[in-house]
Amino acid sequence: MVFKIVVPLLLLFLPFESFAQLPGSETTPNTIQTKSVEEIIPVIIQPVAIIKEGVIVYDSEQLKLKLNLTKRQDKKIQKYYISYIKDQLKVKQKLVSLSYKFKRISLDKNFDEFENELLLDKIFKLKSELFLNNVIFVSKVKEKMKKSQIKEFNNSFDFVFDIKL
Repeated sequence: MVFKIVVPLLLLFLPFESFAQLPGSETTPNTIQTKSVEEIIPVIIQPVAIIKEGVIVYDSEQLKLKLNLTKRQDKKIQKYYISYIKDQLKVKQKLVSLSYKFKRISLDKNFDEFENELLLDKIFKLKSELFLNNVIFVSKVKEKMKKSQIKEFNNSFDFVFDIKL
């Protein structure tokens, strides 16, 4: 309660000129200097690709510019990516189904430990299949690149080979 009263009173006694000059601005009192958004908020560097829920998601335009891909290379990579996404979605569909089944069985009072173990084995086999599909996709893409492009590609896609425990 005291804080609510004291702060407004303190503001009344400060000279108005102290409000005119903002920290970091070299202006005279009673003038306002504006800054661009880029000066205030640093530009965030977007990665070329990420793995979201086990699936590689990449920005094809950014990859094309970064690696200086030809139209032919870009079309091949798009073709591989479409095929890769179809495979990943099939695996993800099975994974979601088994995960739901595992959750339902685990919440049951009389759950069977052996059945749960079998389901877990199937779930982790599917997760490993997702990972393997990522590695295969990256390998196929690298086959269509020149040696000069592969180094930069490896820098952009090195996270694919990180195994999360």
